Amino acid sequence: MMMYNKVNITPDEDKFISDFVLSDSFKWYKQGFQTDFIPPPEIADRVANTFFFSHALSLRKNLDIDKSGKINSEYYDFFYEIFLRWLKENNYTKPKTVFRSSINLTGYHNKEFSVPHYDHEWPHWNWIMYLNEVEASTLLFDEKYNIIHEFNANKYHACAFKKTLHAHQFCKINETRCVVVFTFDQ
Repeated sequence: MMMYNKVNITPDEDKFISDFVLSDSFKWYKQGFQTDFIPPPEIADRVANTFFFSHALSLRKNLDIDKSGKINSEYYDFFYEIFLRWLKENNYTKPKTVFRSSINLTGYHNKEFSVPHYDHEWPHWNWIMYLNEVEASTLLFDEKYNIIHEFNANKYHACAFKKTLHAHQFCKINETRCVVVFTFDQ
């Protein structure tokens, strides 16, 4: 099951995202790579596992999957409310557990897409909200690494999908791709 739909953002939320989160003043933290997954030989020349910048809203708890990750940012509640509103508007139930959440900022690379991966080893859902308009879609893959679905990175749209191999396309030179990610259990 998957869903892609508009996120209803208020004018105040839009102002905060546009004027602060996407500004030069927001706190970003460099991450050395995007995933621990090793790409299989059949796609290795098409993918990149690059550094990126993130702002962890909540930290993942790998050992206790029945508990939500520790809130790590003063902006967690702001984005959690948007996430809950989208779930409710799209007939999803409130999550039992939020495993992790973050805002991720990626840039250009000359490869087709990032390394396809799962965010967790256990059953989970992914929710990705796009904060800017860019030609760098989220891709879903089958177990043989064939692309089975593509979500366009349209500003203030979000997708939700059950545990599926996924990756993102890279944006053009001098562009960034900014997303909010929540992983959760229904």
